Amino acid sequence: MREIYDIYLENYYEEIFMYILIVARGYPSERYKMNGIFEFDQAKALAKAGHKVIYAAIDVRSIRHKRQWGFESFKKDGVQIEAINIPCGGIHRIIQYQIRLIALRILSKRIFRKHSIPDLIHAHFISNSYITARVFGKSNIPIISTEHFSAMNKDKLPPYLLKVGKYTYPRMNKVITVSTLLAESLNKKFGVKPIIVPNILDTTSFKYTKKKGNINAFTFVATGSLITRKGVDRLY
Repeated sequence: MREIYDIYLENYYEEIFMYILIVARGYPSERYKMNGIFEFDQAKALAKAGHKVIYAAIDVRSIRHKRQWGFESFKKDGVQIEAINIPCGGIHRIIQYQIRLIALRILSKRIFRKHSIPDLIHAHFISNSYITARVFGKSNIPIISTEHFSAMNKDKLPPYLLKVGKYTYPRMNKVITVSTLLAESLNKKFGVKPIIVPNILDTTSFKYTKKKGNINAFTFVATGSLITRKGVDRLY
């Protein structure tokens, strides 16, 4: 009998429906459209495919990011969101990890009472994967981690990231990365063999118009946040 996470990975759009709990940084809002966008676009695709998806958002951004504090429960774009918002700006990362850990324990208990125990938990980014491993690592629920964090590509990681990664990735039933480079980096540093699933894109946000004129012309288009680490200034 195949493991449940293999069924999940091989049947994104097949009629094998599952109850998936996604652990995320936050959710996109009108004010902060990019908050948790990678996780939420995947959640929308899974829900559209017929899976039951509960989106557990643990938002620890600073008090400067305006939103409702405490618990939230609502549906957005076909996805049930269960959120906990705790302003933690300026707090040392060790304390922040502990706050995240407590938040996930509390939030998951609320979710399990309300929606029952999931078939699978899918955490995104090392920070959420770490607390998910701490909370559910000894449970019978399979756990998948998707790594998006580009800092993991650095030749030399800070000690705290090495420590967190060494704890987290071996405890995952499956590790996913969104690029080949990131997969090679995790394999080299942590000895795991990730599979590669690129970020899901909600194409309904874009309108394609067929170009008229020279069909042999090549146009290169790059999209992304206009911040230094994205390297947009080096595209030429």
